[in-house]
Amino acid sequence: MSELDDDLAVQATADDALVSKHSAAALGYFEDNFLRHFVKKPSRRAPLINRGYFARCAAFDHLISTFARENPHGQVVSLGCGYDTSFFRMSAKLPETIKYFEVDFFDVIRRKAFAILKAPDLFELAGFDVEELSSQIKNKTGKIAIRGPRLRLCSADLRDIAGLDEALGLCGLDTNFPMMFFSECVLVYIEPESSAKVIAWAADKCKEQNAGGCFVTYEQIRPDDAFGRVMMENLQRRGCELKGIRVHPDLLSEERRFTGLGWVECTALDMNDIYAKVIPEEQRLAAEKLELFDEFEEWYLILAHYCMAMSVIPAPTFTFKFPIPRKE
Repeated sequence: MSELDDDLAVQATADDALVSKHSAAALGYFEDNFLRHFVKKPSRRAPLINRGYFARCAAFDHLISTFARENPHGQVVSLGCGYDTSFFRMSAKLPETIKYFEVDFFDVIRRKAFAILKAPDLFELAGFDVEELSSQIKNKTGKIAIRGPRLRLCSADLRDIAGLDEALGLCGLDTNFPMMFFSECVLVYIEPESSAKVIAWAADKCKEQNAGGCFVTYEQIRPDDAFGRVMMENLQRRGCELKGIRVHPDLLSEERRFTGLGWVECTALDMNDIYAKVIPEEQRLAAEKLELFDEFEEWYLILAHYCMAMSVIPAPTFTFKFPIPRKE
């Protein structure tokens, strides 16, 4: 399979995630009235999938909200954003001084920008200039850099660090203010050498003007037990290879990856711990009433094969720690 085929297969996972998030939102796991602008064919997912996407979205929402509250002039950078609607969903809860950057392949960002142009509710929240947005969508240079008051869209290939740095620079990323980088099932799909460069580059950005920052990543782990092997086989049948999972197969290796690439500290937890200890209890209990099921063994297995790792570079004006430490 060529690199282009790999890229297209991975981009297809963004559409799949979108449908799953839409399914969960439609059932009331969380409120999101913006997904409908991106989902072509809605489909109801199984209860296990719905609750899993609730856990993923609720955890990121909680961490992004915490970062924004503690660093009201900070910058949130979504690497490999796909068609995620987190900015729109959380817009009313985020300080107006927060800058929110979304980065992905040119075709993905162009499609997202076109959807924003055509949807009045998205366009109003994005605050883009209509002429600039239209011009950017029509350009054939292979580059998009759209700067709104709060939301910034830029196209870049994460494997091209110089291009990534240039794209975010054009969109106004400012190393004088704290940064929160995050990625959802993104780095694990690219070669470990390339993901390492992204992680090291983000650390350097946080250190450049001593503004500090954090990096939160959500990825698959534990490929070698029975459940993990089935997970790997299912993804391979779809043409999606988890290129980084063998190098970073567990929580400890995730932590060592970040601390070895310039981050001062890192805590990695599987989603069982995230679900039980990070997501607010009231929110978790409300979600559990929506669809009752007794497949708890499979539920715990699914959560055990996904993790969130959060890395931090402290600074005088920035302190932000993972909610709970990991116990050995």
